[in-house]
Amino acid sequence: MQPQNDQLFSARHFDHREATLPMFVQLLLPLALQNTYTYLLPARLEGKVRVGSRVVVQFGKKRHYTGIVVSLAAENPEPRIALKEVEDVWDEAPIVTP
Repeated sequence: MQPQNDQLFSARHFDHREATLPMFVQLLLPLALQNTYTYLLPARLEGKVRVGSRVVVQFGKKRHYTGIVVSLAAENPEPRIALKEVEDVWDEAPIVTP
């Protein structure tokens, strides 16, 4: 299964074994803005993060938030933006299901 350039994959359609680095995640963060935010998924967390997982990310220079993964992607959906990495994953299993 080869991903298309602009296609995002949900956990139930995405086979982590076929992934090529880097991987990207889109998150909902507890902010007043109604946007998702894209972060780079480091290799050490690959296979541990699924749609519905809670992850820790840095937002801005000093703030850290727990966000919920809404999608995984093999291609960067925001190639013009320098991305930060997901720092940690809180859950072994997703706490929210699609």
